[in-house]
Amino acid sequence: MLQEQGNKRFNLDFLPVIFVAAFLTAGQLHSGGWEVSASPVSLKENIRSWIEVQYPDRPPCIYGFAGSPTLAELIPGSGREEDKRLENGTRVRILSREPLDFREEKMPGSHLLLFGQKIDVNRAGRRDLEAIPGIGPSLSERILQYREEHGDFRELSGLLDVRGIGPKSLSKIEEYLTINLND
Repeated sequence: MLQEQGNKRFNLDFLPVIFVAAFLTAGQLHSGGWEVSASPVSLKENIRSWIEVQYPDRPPCIYGFAGSPTLAELIPGSGREEDKRLENGTRVRILSREPLDFREEKMPGSHLLLFGQKIDVNRAGRRDLEAIPGIGPSLSERILQYREEHGDFRELSGLLDVRGIGPKSLSKIEEYLTINLND
């Protein structure tokens, strides 16, 4: 939806994304007990991992790390001494605190884009793809359908085989996409 004000146009479709970004960055943890311990990362450092933590009774928080933290590093005193590293774009949803019960999920594509991260076209869902400027509901469905029928994309140029994506549109959306073949 576009709204005009004078000669300027404002895309109101991105208003919810801006609101969510403000909400997420303003969220802080204030109560007692164990809390997320994210070592501050200087903006000069190369942040490689963004991890979101959601509690049932608090606003979500997103933390940047120079490397990939473990759950024990993310939440000290949680009783978890696992060596498993959390991947960039992981959401840790805390279901209960005592004992710690959690679920690992992927962060929504809109959150990744806010932090300058690319979306893996082979792991993205409909809403993840729709968060990319230039991809709407019908194009996201065609991408998902193509992926389901033909398998994972091996390279981004494979998107040219999807009806509605030509060289010009691919050049606009490829800066937001990646392909992780290691999974």
